[in-house]
Amino acid sequence: MNGSWEAQIEEMQKKHAANLEALNKTKAPLKQVVMAINTKAIPQMLYPLQVAVVPISTTKKWDSELKATVAKAAGMAAGAAGCPTASFTLPCEDLGMGLSSLLTLSDQQRVKLDLLARNDSSLKPKAEATTTD
Repeated sequence: MNGSWEAQIEEMQKKHAANLEALNKTKAPLKQVVMAINTKAIPQMLYPLQVAVVPISTTKKWDSELKATVAKAAGMAAGAAGCPTASFTLPCEDLGMGLSSLLTLSDQQRVKLDLLARNDSSLKPKAEATTTD
């Protein structure tokens, strides 16, 4: 098995394409499509993004494709281009569609993991570790 980042991105692309295919075939209501994306498609992509080096342009493309799927489920004739981006990601109680953003969540995850690593005392060199006698 090829363990390169290109191979990882290719596998992620295959998963993403399979999710999009299933979501685009369904006749499910808008809320169910958004829920399926938020609870299955995005977490499935987010997990490998903890370590995978994926270009931001690729993540943005995947985000756009998910928005297009939601637009299709909403019956928008113009697709995702006919709707402001904020209306996709706003919570439902704020009159949005409640879609999570893969790009935003991966950025948040990266920051959280970085902070965890920086604050983990077991990762500090022995010279920096404080000892009490």
